[in-house]
Amino acid sequence: MPAPSQTTSELKRLAAMVCTGLCLPGAALAQDLDAEVMTAGTTLYQDFCAACHGEQGSGTSSGPPLATSSRLQNIDKLVGQTLDGGEYMPGFAFLLSDAEVSAVLTLIRNSWGNDFGPVQPTDAERLR
Repeated sequence: MPAPSQTTSELKRLAAMVCTGLCLPGAALAQDLDAEVMTAGTTLYQDFCAACHGEQGSGTSSGPPLATSSRLQNIDKLVGQTLDGGEYMPGFAFLLSDAEVSAVLTLIRNSWGNDFGPVQPTDAERLR
C-alpha cells in the first residue's frame, strides 16, 4: 500500500490531468499545477494565442509551433517575448496582467508534449 503522501500526490496528479484533458484536448500531464491556473490559461490561450500558434499549439503560417518545444524551457525569454513581442509576435504587456501572463505561459509550458512546470506572476512582474 502506498504511503499517504504518495496517495495525495497521485490524486493531485490525476486531478490535474483530468482538468487539463477536459480544458484543452491533447494537453500533457500536468503534475503539481493549479487547476484554476490551467483553466484560466486555456481561456487566455484561445483568446490571444491560438490564432497564430494553432488550437493545439501546432503552429500556423502566422506563428511557430509550441508543441514539444524546447524553446519554452527558459522562463525569462518566454515571459520577455510575451510581454514585449519580437519578430512577428506582438507584445501583450499592455493587455495581460502578471497573473494572466503566468496562467497562459503555465498552460503552454505544460501542454502538447511540454512538461516544463509553472510560471509565477512574479516572473512577469520582475521582467516588466
